[in-house]
Amino acid sequence: MARLSTFAALLALASLLHVCQALRVDVSTVPELRAALNDTSVRHVFMLPTGSWNFTDDAFPANSVHIMNRSVTLEGGGPGQLYLDMNKLHSRVIISKGGNLSQINIWGDDCYFSTAPYSCFIKLGPGGWASNQGSQVSDAGCTNLKQSVAISTALMFYRFASLLRGGFDADYQDDRTVLIKDTGWLMQPTGNAYMRVVNTSFTCTGNITHMLPPAEDLSELPAWQKGLLLAGGLAVAALSLGVLWCWYRARDAHLPEYRIAESRGFTLAEPLGSGHFGRVYRGTKKGTSQAVAIKVINLLPSQRLQLEYACRECQHLSQVHHECIVEVVTFYAAQVRQRQKVVEPSPGIEYVELGFKVASVMDGSTCGKAGVSFPKAQADKEGKLVNSGSTVSSTDSGGSDCTTLSGEGSGEGVLSTQVQLVMQYCDLGTLDAAVKSGKFHDAETGVPKLSHILATALEIARGLEYLHHADRRMVHRDLSANNVLLNTATADDRGYRALLSDFGLSTSLSKEATHKTSEVKGTLSYMSPELFLEDSVSPALDIYSLGIIMHLMFSGKDPYIGQVPAQIILSKVRATETPEEPHLPLLGGCPEVYQDLVSACTYPTRQSRPTAAAVVRRLKAMLQHG
Repeated sequence: MARLSTFAALLALASLLHVCQALRVDVSTVPELRAALNDTSVRHVFMLPTGSWNFTDDAFPANSVHIMNRSVTLEGGGPGQLYLDMNKLHSRVIISKGGNLSQINIWGDDCYFSTAPYSCFIKLGPGGWASNQGSQVSDAGCTNLKQSVAISTALMFYRFASLLRGGFDADYQDDRTVLIKDTGWLMQPTGNAYMRVVNTSFTCTGNITHMLPPAEDLSELPAWQKGLLLAGGLAVAALSLGVLWCWYRARDAHLPEYRIAESRGFTLAEPLGSGHFGRVYRGTKKGTSQAVAIKVINLLPSQRLQLEYACRECQHLSQVHHECIVEVVTFYAAQVRQRQKVVEPSPGIEYVELGFKVASVMDGSTCGKAGVSFPKAQADKEGKLVNSGSTVSSTDSGGSDCTTLSGEGSGEGVLSTQVQLVMQYCDLGTLDAAVKSGKFHDAETGVPKLSHILATALEIARGLEYLHHADRRMVHRDLSANNVLLNTATADDRGYRALLSDFGLSTSLSKEATHKTSEVKGTLSYMSPELFLEDSVSPALDIYSLGIIMHLMFSGKDPYIGQVPAQIILSKVRATETPEEPHLPLLGGCPEVYQDLVSACTYPTRQSRPTAAAVVRRLKAMLQHG
């Protein structure tokens, strides 16, 4: 009966997680894809590699999908990029008004043609965001990149639009292929719409995937067309800069985070993505132009525990200093009163409630009570910053140390708290994105790059060894491939190094080896079984997550891919009943010592897992022996 009760509780929890988490839908046909994208509850559409992916007007009519005020990930199933025959279709999916579409691991072939609008599949409207990651976009009407007006126009736009950030990396691999490393978020000529290209190839596939007509003229573009493209590119760049300037002016009028950061000596640029609490922006420090990442967390008065969670992340990160952990520059908070309605977080942002009490800074007009205070934002000579209907002013009530942003001379709106955490900027994104883009596998053979995998795992393990040390006794609690960032390191053979980030769920242990928690939070694939059975938090929890990351890097995919939350939880719980049996997919072609370490790290009972220091020693030995 006890076991049945446990399973019933787990199923109830799984059902709740399934409702709360972003819904994933697997599709195998073009009509199913269209229906999934139109479903406003869906956040992740996974295109099965066994499906049929020939796009036609009948199966996917123009303007038949609209994505607004929600984020959707469209991912192609492997191995390799999922091949889609687009048949020169465009404007199928309209993205606008806060809509965000991320396309991952997709090969869109026969996309482009030589007349406007050139583009393939999507159309960006005002307020829309779109990105291509680890994908390929092809023009079937050319055999050489110089022959494709569409690709030439796209590359010219990327080049001019990214001038302000120092350009972008374009690796011309041959006459047919150019790999774009990362353009950053670029404003489109339409204004207030953004496109980003990361590790995506633009290719000519004429006479490979689609036969060209015998009489097709494949000669290089004449000089006058090149000149026209250049003039058009300059015009687009000038227009983009003008729109960007207007946008920056308008932005300050309604987004308080820009004014708050400005008062602390930082300039916010484009958003980099969303975390547990809010949006992460790229920024620069005034005077030095140092690149930083600024995490902006907006919390309502009802979200007291979430504010404690944000305080904890600021405190813990500011206390750790290690080359394998993201460094904190500073952090500060402000109270914000806005006329517009403050809404609860969107379903795409997961908030976590903690039982451990830190301090409440949400008590009326005070902030920074009970021993937790944030550095005060700088004000001008009059003690305030006035900005088109909003005021940032210093307050000092009851010994508090905070900033208030309010509507001019009125008590209208909702008083909330905004926390800004300024951190080291990691320019290569997350480990999860790197895995999905194929960074850890040879592009031609698909063989895992074992030395790169070992070196990356070692950096993660070293970061954990530092956290778990007796002087700190910290447990990350939310270690995943999304919370490991990559930063450029030219002296390293890999070209990068890995750093731990996102410490909102971290816990400092007392003298006991474990800590009891009343909440089960985290990313399901990386959560260890004891969280569901014992409610205990210990360093072994992070070791389990590291084992899942090591499995992910070698295999290239989540070991629990395709499973719903209930299946994942039950699989982990049942593994504790037969701990000696394999409970993760075996890694084909994997050295035995590496497989043994993954198995040891993910052992179902925490007492049998190695310490972080032991994992570091074993990884160093593997690297030394090749």
